Formats: sequence, structure tokens, C-alpha cells
Amino acid sequence: MTPNIGPGDIVHAGMLMYYECSDTTKMLPSAYDIDSNYKMEIYCVDGVFDTSSGWPTDCETKSVCETVPEPPADKGLERSDDRTTFRQGEQAYFTCSDPAAVLNDISGLNMFDVECPEGAIAPDALDFPADPNWIGCVVHPTCTNLPVPSDESKLNKSSPTESVRVGEYVHYTCIDKADFFETPSVSEN
Repeated sequence: MTPNIGPGDIVHAGMLMYYECSDTTKMLPSAYDIDSNYKMEIYCVDGVFDTSSGWPTDCETKSVCETVPEPPADKGLERSDDRTTFRQGEQAYFTCSDPAAVLNDISGLNMFDVECPEGAIAPDALDFPADPNWIGCVVHPTCTNLPVPSDESKLNKSSPTESVRVGEYVHYTCIDKADFFETPSVSEN
């Protein structure tokens, strides 16, 4: 493994240095390279390098997806990060470009993922699916003019919002719980 600094270079507390495999056809095991950037980052903490994760015994054959598919423009999705390499089983994430939108499925989520497939025999045969089953984004209508309870109901709207989307709720609370749960008195006539 090769460090990114040379003899006599200084790494200040809070900063990091990294090691990478000397052979460019190899990569660090995932336990030492969790973000798949081919580097083992080692931080300087209080003047001491933190090597508590240990050291890899060897580099392994590079096996990553590097060509992230682009979603069709009409789906309203955009990349949620700028990663360029993904190990087998890792996902590239996309979010709805409109913050008010969700995926056009029953999940109610605004994030879509495409997985780097596992089980490739030859590392150069590994890549994301060319045409994943893209799900588009949709903005559901909102309900406005929320119901206001009558004074007799002894309820108060506790939600700060003035509108809700499909699947959201308006919350109401008792104005005075003691009055609400009080046992009514029975008059004797």
C-alpha cells in the first residue's frame, strides 16, 4: 500500500492521510474502504493516527460499477451524491428533483436506488443495469382549508401546518383534558 504523504510531511490534528493499493487493478477490502473510493483514510486525532480499524492483509481484485445510469428527464430524478464507484451490492441513489414530490408508487418515498449487481465473475463485466425500471416522481395534491373544530368539541388543531398531502394527518388535541374526562354530574330531582 502507498501513502498519500511522504517522509517529513505534516498532518495536523483533525486532518487525514490515506493509503491506497499500489497496484491500480486492486482495491482495498470493503471493511477498510467503506465509501469505495479506493482509499483507507486515517485521521490524526490529538497528534496520533487512529489505526484502530487495523490494517488489511492484502488488496483484492477491483470489482466495482463505475457507470451510473442516467434517469430519463421525464422521471424528475437526480443523483443524490457524486460517488463514482460502487461495490457489488451497493446502491446509487436518486431523489426527486422537486422537494414536494414523491415516487409514483405506494411507498411515499422520494428516493430511488439502482443496485450494482452481485456475482459478476469477471470484474470488467460488472456494471449497473443499463435500463433500470425507473419510477418517476409526482407531486400529490394538498388538502387546504383544514377542518376547524367547533367550540363545543373542546378540540384544538395542534398541527402547525395549514395544508397536508395525501397520507398525512391533521392532529387535534383536547383544549382542557380535565374538563374532557370529567365525569358528568347527575342531578337528583
